[in-house]
Amino acid sequence: MAKCKGPGIACAKQLLAQMRSEGVELDLDTHCSLVRSCAAARDFRTAEQLLRDLEQKGPLPDASHVRYMIEGYCEVGEFTRAEWLLNRMPKLGVAPCPTIFNCLIAAGSGSKSAMRRFFHKMA
Repeated sequence: MAKCKGPGIACAKQLLAQMRSEGVELDLDTHCSLVRSCAAARDFRTAEQLLRDLEQKGPLPDASHVRYMIEGYCEVGEFTRAEWLLNRMPKLGVAPCPTIFNCLIAAGSGSKSAMRRFFHKMA
């Protein structure tokens, strides 16, 4: 991401397209930076595509990738998507970290049933 000369997600996406067109394989740190940037910019479509790329081509994502997306979903009220991603984590080979549960619990604090589900998943 240090090669970006312009502001925001547009630059990151342009750099991603350039790297892909040149056949550059993205490492895990680059993927993580891109997922974080996309989630912060609310570009969940690109962030989800990056996760699918990792799932299909490797290396497998880590908790940071998923955490950034879940935090982004919660910030915009996409609680269902956040919970969907939490449920998908085992398929990705990723264990949820306490930060993910804190975010989900805060976002779902109006729903007792959601809170119970998260507490059971934490156990």
